[in-house]
Amino acid sequence: DILITQEEFKQLSEFSLQSLNNRMAISRIISSIFPWFCFLLMAFGIFCVIYGCIKWHKIQTDLDEQTHLDTVMKRLNAEKLTPSEVAESKINEAFEDGEISSSESNVLPSRKQAIIRGFQIEDMFFKYISKKLHKNYDIQQNIRVGDKEYDIVAISKRNGTDYVFEIKAWNNSITHSLYRNTLQRLKIAAENYGQLSNRKYIAKLVIVSQPQYIEEFKEHFGRILNNPKNNFDCDIEYYTEEQLSK
Repeated sequence: DILITQEEFKQLSEFSLQSLNNRMAISRIISSIFPWFCFLLMAFGIFCVIYGCIKWHKIQTDLDEQTHLDTVMKRLNAEKLTPSEVAESKINEAFEDGEISSSESNVLPSRKQAIIRGFQIEDMFFKYISKKLHKNYDIQQNIRVGDKEYDIVAISKRNGTDYVFEIKAWNNSITHSLYRNTLQRLKIAAENYGQLSNRKYIAKLVIVSQPQYIEEFKEHFGRILNNPKNNFDCDIEYYTEEQLSK
C-alpha cells in the first residue's frame, strides 16, 4: 500500500509479479537468518577477545617475571660466573673439603675425577630442581652476590621466600670439622644473600651420595643441628644420583 497502489499491482505483468515474489521470499529468508548470523558473529568476536586476552596475559606474565628477575639481579648486583671462575671455585671448594691437599702441586687424576663429578652432580641437580620449581621460581646457577659465590639460587616469582642451595657430592666418610665448616660456610653465604637482597630466604644444603653413606651423613648432621649450642638454620636434603637422573 505504501510503495504501490492496488490498481498498479494488478497491472503488473506475470514476470514482474514473480520477481516481486522472489524478492519478498529472499527478504524473508534474510530476515530470519540475519539474527542468527549476528549472534554467531558476536560469539566469534567474544571468543577472539577472550583468546587474545589469554595470550596477552601469558606474554605479559612472562615479561613481568623477566622484569622481576632483572630487578632482583640488579638489586643484588649479581653476576654470572665465567666457566674459568666456576672451575676455580670448584677446585677451591675441593681444597676446603679436604679432597685435595694444599701441598699438591698438581691435582691427581683421582681428584680431577672427583671435581668433574662435582660439576656433573651440580648440573644434574640444577635440571632436577628447575623442573620441580620452574613455575614459581627463577633458577640461577653459579652466580656471585657481593663477594660470595653460590651454586644455585631459586628466586621466587611471587615475592615469597628464595632458596639458597649449596651442593655437595660426597661419596666417602668425612671429618666432623668438615660437617661444621660446611654448615658455617652456608650460613655466612645465606646471610650475605639476605642482607644484600633484603629478601626472605631458606638455606638448603644438598648432599648427593651413595645410599650406604647417606645414613651416616644424616646422623652426623642431625647431632650438630640438634645441639642447642650450635646456631645453624638450614634444611638438609639427601639424594642419590639415581634420584636426580629420573
